[in-house]
Amino acid sequence: MLDFTCLNYASFCYTVHVNIVCISYASLIDLKQWDKSEDRLALFGLGFAAIVALWASTNLISAIDKLPLIPSAFELIGILYSSWFVYRYLLFKPDREELFQIISKSVSDILGQ
Repeated sequence: MLDFTCLNYASFCYTVHVNIVCISYASLIDLKQWDKSEDRLALFGLGFAAIVALWASTNLISAIDKLPLIPSAFELIGILYSSWFVYRYLLFKPDREELFQIISKSVSDILGQ
């Protein structure tokens, strides 16, 4: 049975097989935890540092992209790696099963199952 009672402006939903899973934004951002935080200045500093790091990495990537030979080399490396990945994991059925087992193990490790 599908229940759409949690569909409002403060939540988002996604499907997992047949079930609908709804997560409220308020549950993702715990305001009580923010109120208990004693070192808010460090948290703001960390957020600012993350924004500066993102900006710097974007500028670095655009600078590398302007060099004449580097983008072509990266494109060649990407094509070669993609070709190897298809040959190694996707071409034959036993290799696809091995890839599925690796992905399943990684997901279970991340979710702690």
